Amino acid sequence: AIRDGYGISTHFRDAYASWQRGAVENVSRIIRRYLPRTKDLSVLSDRGIREIRERIDDTPRKRLGYRTPNEVARQYLREVVHC
Repeated sequence: AIRDGYGISTHFRDAYASWQRGAVENVSRIIRRYLPRTKDLSVLSDRGIREIRERIDDTPRKRLGYRTPNEVARQYLREVVHC
C-alpha cells in the first residue's frame, strides 16, 4: 500500500462532511478559480492543464510559510538526494 511504502498515515472522512477535509476543500477552491464548474474541460489541451497546474503550484501558501508548493517540493528533493 502507498502508506506503507512512504510511511504515511491515512484515514477516511465522512461523506458530505466538507469541514473534515479542510486542505482538500482549499485546493478545490483554488482550482475552481481557473476551472469553474461551468467550464467544458474537453476543450482544454494537455498544455493548458499544465499551465494551470504551474500557476497553482507557483502561488505562495500561508500553510507553507508563504512558500510555493514548487519551492517546497524542490527543497524536499534536494534534501532527499543529499541524504
